[in-house]
Amino acid sequence: MKKLLAIAVIFALVAGAAFAEVTVSGSVEARWRIFGNTDSDVIQSRGRAESGSIRLSGTDDEGVYGGQFNMAFAPDWIVRNVTYDAGGPGVNVTRNFVWSPNMDRAFIWWQPIDQLRIWMGRDGDGMFNPANITRWGFHRMDRGVSVENWDGSDYLIGNWDVNGIAFIITPMDGLAINAALGLEWDEPIERTFANRLQLQVAYSADFGNFTVTYQARESAPTVNNSNIGATFSSGSLVDGLEFEVGVAYNMREGNNDPIRFGLGVEYKIEDFGVKLRALMHPREAFFFFKVDVMPYYVIDGIGTIFCNFRFAQEANEVINWHVNPYFRKTFGGSDFRVGALFSNSGVSGAPTNWVIATSMVFAF
Repeated sequence: MKKLLAIAVIFALVAGAAFAEVTVSGSVEARWRIFGNTDSDVIQSRGRAESGSIRLSGTDDEGVYGGQFNMAFAPDWIVRNVTYDAGGPGVNVTRNFVWSPNMDRAFIWWQPIDQLRIWMGRDGDGMFNPANITRWGFHRMDRGVSVENWDGSDYLIGNWDVNGIAFIITPMDGLAINAALGLEWDEPIERTFANRLQLQVAYSADFGNFTVTYQARESAPTVNNSNIGATFSSGSLVDGLEFEVGVAYNMREGNNDPIRFGLGVEYKIEDFGVKLRALMHPREAFFFFKVDVMPYYVIDGIGTIFCNFRFAQEANEVINWHVNPYFRKTFGGSDFRVGALFSNSGVSGAPTNWVIATSMVFAF
């Protein structure tokens, strides 16, 4: 911990000397599972500080170069001193609670001309992502008491969150050409281009945004598992309506189920709104789908009530579901949440899983 703090202090001093404006931000989150009959995979609330982060960012006077450093912390349990005997494992188990640091965002950029920005580093939040409603934007990054699934990345493609280099080219208003290459120290350059290259053309107009993305992927050497996809989104065609629709095609040779579809919709009328996302993948054996419907209501001066419903066929003749009502009260960038999650276990005749949990986030 002392070393990490020292690194952050050194970065702040260097950034303060190099950049005209340096900002410091961060957050701390705590969660508590009040009641329940299971430890949910999506509500990791054990009555403890769950996560934290600190971020430093800055730019120079002219806006020609800048950078960001974000250190995130999350708790973890490490099992140590496990002994075994002829009767079986686990006669002596010690579990140590530790904080695991993760430098999920650390990058620098240089913009020598208005039409070109060169970017190097790591961005764990994802770059060039056209799927907002169907991905993390569906829950507005709510945590702890709400179900957080980033499923849309498998259907409306366009996300890059690895170490590497990127070129953002903007030859004219509304048009962006993005090229990104993930880099690994011990990987041959030809393997890097075959497995980590991403190319994207994005065009924004008054009526909406259109994006075409290519992602090079190899599931094994010489096995092409690349994807190409297109997404259209708009928030201006109908008052109160935002939507995105997309299609992705997997280029693996011999793939009998290469097409995937995605749809995201949000409609708001004053204090009431509803979101829907549908992710579909027709297959030979069955029709794979996931549908989330989330109505919400804003109570002026009090908070917002959400209720997320999901139905998903993830295997032949198996329907998984969950119901997730929760309440959220915001205080600037901080918030308080309390809610419940009811879900099936995917096993016929098994009891329903349920958890009631609360969490608080302080952000600065």
